Amino acid sequence: MRQLVASLVVMVACSAAPLGEAPTAGGFVNGICQPTTRTDAMGIITATGSFGLVGPVHATADDAMNHEILVVWRGGGPGVDLEVQADGLDPALNTKWVRWGAIGPVEGVTPWGNVAYRVGLKPIGRAGCWRLGARGAPPEDGVVIFIRPS
Repeated sequence: MRQLVASLVVMVACSAAPLGEAPTAGGFVNGICQPTTRTDAMGIITATGSFGLVGPVHATADDAMNHEILVVWRGGGPGVDLEVQADGLDPALNTKWVRWGAIGPVEGVTPWGNVAYRVGLKPIGRAGCWRLGARGAPPEDGVVIFIRPS
C-alpha cells in the first residue's frame, strides 16, 4: 500500500501542468495553442519585456490577410527597421518560419516609448500557433499568437 501511495505521489508531482495552468509566456502545450497572456505593468502583452503586443490578437486565417497588429520592440526606435519572424509552433503547420518587414516605427508614443511598429499578418496567412518576434532575437522573447481557422 505504501508503495502504491508513493508511486501515485511521484506520478502526480512529475506530471505536466493541467490545461487550466497554461504558461503565461505561451506555447504549444499538449496539442493546444496557448497564446502569451503575461503582461507588464503597462499592459503590454510580453514574454520577457523585450518584444510585445499592444492588445491581443483576434484573427481568423481569412482575417489575417488584411489584419494588422501593433507591436512594440525595445530594440526599436526612430530610424530602426524591424524584421518580424513568425515561427510555426504547431507541427501540423509544416512551416518552420516566415519573415517579413514591419512598418515603422509609427507615429505616437506607446507605454514603451516611440518603439511601435505595424505588422501585417498576411505573410502568416494560415491558421495555427505562431511565436512572433524580432528576427535574430532569442525565441523566448517572442509572443505566442493563435490565428483561428476560418
